[in-house]
Amino acid sequence: MLLSAREHASAAAASGVIGVEGAATRRIGHAWARRQRGGDRATPGPAARFHVLHEIFEAQADARPDAVAVVFGREEATYAALERHANRIARHLRARGVRRGSRVAMLLSRSVDAYAALLGILKAGAAYVPLDPECPADRVAYILQNSGAEVLLTTAELAEPHAG
Repeated sequence: MLLSAREHASAAAASGVIGVEGAATRRIGHAWARRQRGGDRATPGPAARFHVLHEIFEAQADARPDAVAVVFGREEATYAALERHANRIARHLRARGVRRGSRVAMLLSRSVDAYAALLGILKAGAAYVPLDPECPADRVAYILQNSGAEVLLTTAELAEPHAG
């Protein structure tokens, strides 16, 4: 469910990161950095560019679309499935006016969907404001109000206790 942050004055600091093949992700990041520097030189060349999380993920999705990207409990998603889900979220956010520099609050429990939401927010060009569903409604409202979030990405179930 996508809500205007102003429609709901609620949410709070989401703890934890859902792992994406930890060691593999580090290897991809290091290899990418070496390629951008033009080999193994210690200093980046003039064309070097830092890549952001969703770009690294996209490269991995292109390279290994059928490989498992995220596992959470019994739930898992391949790179291709997660990429499609994140792209749908990004398109939906852009249709709601989210652009580079926007802030999108994310009030979601830990899950594969939460990781897709994070990637979708980044793909839309926005910064994400993580909110913990376990926080009291007044704390969530305070963070939403002071973060400048324009949109709140959540579920109907999680929105209800935090609705203002």
